[in-house]
Amino acid sequence: MKEQRSFIILFLCLLFLSLLNFSCKEEKKTPKKDPVLEYIGGDYYQDLIRTPVKPDGTIDTANMAKIKFTQDLHNFGTLKQGEKREHSFEFTNNGSLDLIVIDVKSSCGCTVASYSEEPIAPGQTGQININYDSTDRIGVQEKKVIVRTNSFPNQTELTIIADIIK
Repeated sequence: MKEQRSFIILFLCLLFLSLLNFSCKEEKKTPKKDPVLEYIGGDYYQDLIRTPVKPDGTIDTANMAKIKFTQDLHNFGTLKQGEKREHSFEFTNNGSLDLIVIDVKSSCGCTVASYSEEPIAPGQTGQININYDSTDRIGVQEKKVIVRTNSFPNQTELTIIADIIK
């Protein structure tokens, strides 16, 4: 009887352990996709946006898009109040991946930027078009335009200057 009881206890322990083993298997979870990044780059956004910082803190920019502007400052000179001017800041993708302009923001409502949302292939050029309206402005004006891309660094600051007279 004692043998039978030991056998039943052993059997129940093995049964419990096997059930525990099968029930605790981790399900393979699919990583959550970032809807903003997916909107920017579609299903392949992870191929387009890359973090260049390695775990040891060094920066690897070899396999990235690289934006290089021919100039980052434009001086309109002296303008009469109310005049409107435009300027195109040209750039080249000096990297090894397609360059994507994610966003362009200006520091003031008097400065409006436009750009192509199409990827710029390595070695190709693009431009950021700036429209400046001097209405209700007077004196020396300096306006900033921030260009965000999938390159490193991911932000570039462009500046326009004008001296507004009446």
